[in-house]
Amino acid sequence: ITDALQEIYRGDRITTRQDIFVMREPSANTVGLDASLIGLFKDVNLVGEHDYILVDRGINHGVKVGNRFVALVRGDGNYPVPEAEISRYPYENVGELLILFVDNNHSVGIVTRSNVELGVGAYLRMIKGY
Repeated sequence: ITDALQEIYRGDRITTRQDIFVMREPSANTVGLDASLIGLFKDVNLVGEHDYILVDRGINHGVKVGNRFVALVRGDGNYPVPEAEISRYPYENVGELLILFVDNNHSVGIVTRSNVELGVGAYLRMIKGY
């Protein structure tokens, strides 16, 4: 290891270094699937536009570089909604992300648009043909 941006702990995973500042063109999604945001690259709880994120879907699920996911939320927006009533509310598209790198079971993306902050567990959908 010749360079690090933060502390490295016993048990941390390592991989070959990849330059994340690359140009990627959006490409049409060949499959439709649901996913979750599983990791953030900053030491924060929420992310927004221009932040990098980790998605729980990859090559084995049909995800390719350039695919786009939309972030969807349900609820009131101003007031908490009881879990028993949440299904009465429609999904609202609150963001979009572009996939930059793909591994077998996960992907790295960048948030290209967001109306609200996104956190770990955010519901994402890749729409076929989008």
